[in-house]
Amino acid sequence: MNKDRIGLNVHIPNDPRQIGLCQELGIGWARLDVNWNGIEPARGQYHWADLDDAVQKLLAVSLNIFATIAYSPGWANGHKPRTAAPLNGSDFAAFVTQVVKRYQGKIAYWGIWNEPNLPAFYTGTLEDYLAKILAPGADAVHAADSGAKVAGPDLSHAGDTRDATFWYRWMNTILAQQGQRLDIITHHIYKEPTAWELWRRLDGFVFPFLEGKNLLTTLREAGVADKPLWLTEIGWKSNRGAEQQQAGNYRKFLDGIASRTWISKVFFYELNDVEDFPDKWGIVTSGFAKKPAYQVIQEQLRKP
Repeated sequence: MNKDRIGLNVHIPNDPRQIGLCQELGIGWARLDVNWNGIEPARGQYHWADLDDAVQKLLAVSLNIFATIAYSPGWANGHKPRTAAPLNGSDFAAFVTQVVKRYQGKIAYWGIWNEPNLPAFYTGTLEDYLAKILAPGADAVHAADSGAKVAGPDLSHAGDTRDATFWYRWMNTILAQQGQRLDIITHHIYKEPTAWELWRRLDGFVFPFLEGKNLLTTLREAGVADKPLWLTEIGWKSNRGAEQQQAGNYRKFLDGIASRTWISKVFFYELNDVEDFPDKWGIVTSGFAKKPAYQVIQEQLRKP
């Protein structure tokens, strides 16, 4: 399998073992978190050290980087939680400009916010997301680096027709109003317990009265199926000793993606478990021991 199709969510890797595991795995891409609230906690005061270090180390092992910019500092959102929209889109655009110019020549692919249809990650309105985040952010990326690409909207494939977080409603509105600003369409999808359930929602049969339409049909009807599609979060947990089940789902998914050329790239969630977090999404443990899923991905990437 072509390693250029496979990446991992690595957040901000601060342990050399994380970089080594990515390199050994044989992936081509890493997804980084660029959190505005942490980098510019006060207007005009920037903390770049951790991000600089992560970028340098990933590039040193020839990994391409996709970076997601998200979360507003209190000074920019009326001292609300980081999930609130900025009061002025110009403040977000100014930060995006700083980031993109700083890493020009190193990072060329930029995501604008993370899962804006989930209250855990965004608590504003869809209208504010479009006007104060997506439009000014995308325009700032393109203006700061003419060779850079904007990816989005990184929606969570969550909810149903009765739910305000329903991905299908958000996707249709975003693509209709701002789709021209996106060079790459990105999406997040999880489905326990089997890979088959996930494929059903991507390009198989769904229940229209609950799920809208599958992702591929949605993109075709929106007129954006010719744009690259990246699944920037996808994965399975290994809670309660379910490491073999996790590995089996990775194997089934990788077998299925081989023939699905409409999906350009996949970023698995995530590299390592978080020690104090109850759900264990990593393909290695919090102590960096490899799980069977790690071996499955590595084997697939070594196939011709």
